[in-house]
Amino acid sequence: MTLTFAARVPERGVDVSFELGRGRVLGITGPNGAGKSTVLDVLAGLLIPAAGRGAVGDRVLFDLDDAGRGTWVPPHRRGVTLMAQRPLLFPHLTVLENVAFAPRSRGLGRRAARERAGRWLED
Repeated sequence: MTLTFAARVPERGVDVSFELGRGRVLGITGPNGAGKSTVLDVLAGLLIPAAGRGAVGDRVLFDLDDAGRGTWVPPHRRGVTLMAQRPLLFPHLTVLENVAFAPRSRGLGRRAARERAGRWLED
């Protein structure tokens, strides 16, 4: 996977490659700014890499060529959860859409998820 921050730091990218067997645990360590959180954000679908492939088991999460074209599974369909140190919201979504994200990620349709989120927000 390659993630490039062209707008902020053109010469800097995060290049990483690893395979992890079923039931194995991997610790990612490094100094601040090394890309640890970035790798997790890409696997969760919160960031889109410039190129590369990511999969969990046989399920491909993304497979992008050098032009950024290819397979991209949206975050709510990945089955990958990121537990952040502080609560996170998707800045490009409304409050209702952020609340509806959980039921959407569990397979509920867009309309039903929004209705459920609306009820939760009313309570």
